[in-house]
Amino acid sequence: MNTELQKMLAGELYDASDAALLQMRITGRQIFTKYNLSRYIF
Repeated sequence: MNTELQKMLAGELYDASDAALLQMRITGRQIFTKYNLSRYIF
């Protein structure tokens, strides 16, 4: 059986509350929050 990530990437129905997908969302949110708070230096 495919993982929920594999199902999602294949365009199939998947469980968005899957623990692995939840962790990926949390990590992504942390990364783009740090990026958005960073200052651009010339």
